Amino acid sequence: MLWSNKNTNENPASPLEENRVGFALLNLFHIIIIPRIAPTLLTEQGTMKFYGYNKCGTCRKAQKFLDGKNVKYQSIDITETPPPKTVLKKALKSRELKKLFNTSGVQYKELNIKDKLKGMTEAQALDLLASNGRLVKRPIAVDGDRVTVGFDEAEYKKVWLLPGGGTG
Repeated sequence: MLWSNKNTNENPASPLEENRVGFALLNLFHIIIIPRIAPTLLTEQGTMKFYGYNKCGTCRKAQKFLDGKNVKYQSIDITETPPPKTVLKKALKSRELKKLFNTSGVQYKELNIKDKLKGMTEAQALDLLASNGRLVKRPIAVDGDRVTVGFDEAEYKKVWLLPGGGTG
């Protein structure tokens, strides 16, 4: 019985009525609650680290996307705390080294990285990126083995929201 009314002489709810109430509550749970909490389930592995820059339009678009999907993340200023080499190495698994550089950035151009990159080893390039967040393409989002560089909505949906990469 869901509730009792001891102060009156009314008959208690029949099992059929209790089942209807139970099913109604279950339906409400599936319709209202689950869609709101499902996107946050992706962070069960750990909390996503989001390396971005608040003056970067691309970073703001990515954060707006994540916020709209209720994805939890730890925001890290990439200019103050660049991603460590371990994160950069994970990012290298799915893209070439040059794609980790912010090629449109002022420092990339001022330091003439385009020409210097040709003579660098991978380790030297990763050391440079890990030491200067203004050279790193942003944003970088990482959680466990999942990493995205830059913001592409389709990639974010695939990596951070769909089964195998998160929730859908």
